Amino acid sequence: MRCSAWLLLLLPACGLFEKEDDDEDDENDDDEEDVTPYTGEDSDTDSDADSDSDSDSDSDSDTDTCAGSSPSIQEVAVENGGLYTIEDVEQPCVLVRTSATDTDGDLSTISLDIWVDSDVDGYVDTSGSPWAVVESIQVGNACVTDNATVELLLAVDPFGLEFNQAYEFGVVLHDAHGLPSPPGFAAGYTPREDGSDGG
Repeated sequence: MRCSAWLLLLLPACGLFEKEDDDEDDENDDDEEDVTPYTGEDSDTDSDADSDSDSDSDSDSDTDTCAGSSPSIQEVAVENGGLYTIEDVEQPCVLVRTSATDTDGDLSTISLDIWVDSDVDGYVDTSGSPWAVVESIQVGNACVTDNATVELLLAVDPFGLEFNQAYEFGVVLHDAHGLPSPPGFAAGYTPREDGSDGG
């Protein structure tokens, strides 16, 4: 199953992100559901619980056991993300798109570690602390999500990036059980201050 998620990263220092949904017009926070990362534990409850002290002989057969293989990044792409209004200010954004596969299907909830380098030479050092971390992105159903694409919009100025500047991004993707992928890399220009293409 292929799934995708679209995220707008607002505050890199706090690791906050906002998920945009085109068909969701209700802005009431009380109506929003909390996303619980998939843990692999069985969440159902038996309806035949005995009131006496004997133990139930039934066993659950729907426990998800899809952990085991690490994800693999198929593509990282960097392009102009356009203008988005953040706190009443139009901010040019750069779009970082990451596509990955995982043979055991546990890309239902993923996390991303991102590094950035202004020296575009085909390599980004991912041995140190990430430049940005995005955690618990809900993208699909447990154990059946073997393809996932995540698009991150990074506001250029709040992230301390330069306008109309070439950068190289390194991305490591973690699956629902925390297994990391080998890093993927891509280079591209940030937009100009008016939101037009850089380069």
